[in-house]
Amino acid sequence: MRKLLIVLAAACLAAACSKNSAPTAPSNSSPAAAAPAAPVPGSGATITGSIQSGSASGQSVRGIKGITGVTVTIVGTSITTGVDGSGRFTLMNVPAGNVQLQFSGAVSGTLTVGTVGASDTVDLVITVSGGTIAIETEVQNGSAQAQLEGKIDALPPTTAAMTFSAAGRTVVTNSSTQFVDDQGHTRSFADLKVGMRVHVKGSLSGTTLTATMVTLQLPDDMPPPTPTPTPTPTPTPTPTPPTPTPEPPDVTITGTLTSISGTIPNLTLKVGTTTVHTTSETEVETGENGVKDEGNGNSLSALAVGQSLRVEGKRNTDMSINAESIDILSGAIGTVQMSGSISGLAGTCPALTFVINGTTIKTSTTTSFKGSMCSALKNGAKVSVKGTRTTPTGPIMATTVSTGEDN
Repeated sequence: MRKLLIVLAAACLAAACSKNSAPTAPSNSSPAAAAPAAPVPGSGATITGSIQSGSASGQSVRGIKGITGVTVTIVGTSITTGVDGSGRFTLMNVPAGNVQLQFSGAVSGTLTVGTVGASDTVDLVITVSGGTIAIETEVQNGSAQAQLEGKIDALPPTTAAMTFSAAGRTVVTNSSTQFVDDQGHTRSFADLKVGMRVHVKGSLSGTTLTATMVTLQLPDDMPPPTPTPTPTPTPTPTPTPPTPTPEPPDVTITGTLTSISGTIPNLTLKVGTTTVHTTSETEVETGENGVKDEGNGNSLSALAVGQSLRVEGKRNTDMSINAESIDILSGAIGTVQMSGSISGLAGTCPALTFVINGTTIKTSTTTSFKGSMCSALKNGAKVSVKGTRTTPTGPIMATTVSTGEDN
């Protein structure tokens, strides 16, 4: 609130003015106050106002008794007018710029209105109380924007939501309205209180001012707003690289083939107690007792139940094996090659029967003997046999028996 000490007129200083009485009109010995000037259209601002006795706080300023016998002059100009019987005055054609009002008569003093535009209209309520003259409310409307300064006299629920009343005007706020206090802190509509002095900027339509900014003039006992804590940023977690899948371990097993299921090349075998899977990449060797028949490799069709197998491959998590190679150690069918020492020799050349490493070998007129003649064969002699077998447990029908250098 802008306040200045006033000098009461001489008549008011007489005994008629008690310590609690407000300034009164001059006595009969005082010069008569000038009559209010008739408004004259022209260029410049218009300032209207009323001078009221006593503070307008907590009551309607229009209901307070006006002071008469006062002349109001724009300082630095010849623009002057008198206050009428209701305490009101009007000043026309006020030049743009910083304006000061000079009061004389029943009330004496100077008040600063501030900067006004050439086409602005300014309405003031001026109060006189306890030797002080002050602008209680001010509403300024011009080409740029409207301004209002005064005390809040109503808030919701008396008024509509986000709306309050001040200086006889309805002030409407919205989500775009800025609220600050006179210390520069950000405020909100919830901080407004009845009786709080505010300065409002916005656009005026009739008696409704739509606010773009509301500045709160805080009482000394109102604490500053609680600062909003700055949230601590959540650190972006460092992605954990995927754990590489370990290479399945290599494994070799030996056992008897007890079952075959599936379709070549995707077979499922049971070797001993282990499940074995084959693919088109699985190699099969049909030699027995360490002798390979290279000419019959990769033949999954040579597998038969009852064979003794050596399987090499990768162990799966379910303990099965993906076979990379399968060696038929015994019980091979089809073309078979094996070697060992002769035992149990019987028969007459060329139809002989003997055993190598538990496998029965039979020769015939179609058998070719290399290294020595058929008649030279005897128990304990080491030979290499190549032939055919139709079942895993049947005899090998020898096509070639090699001894000596050919073994």
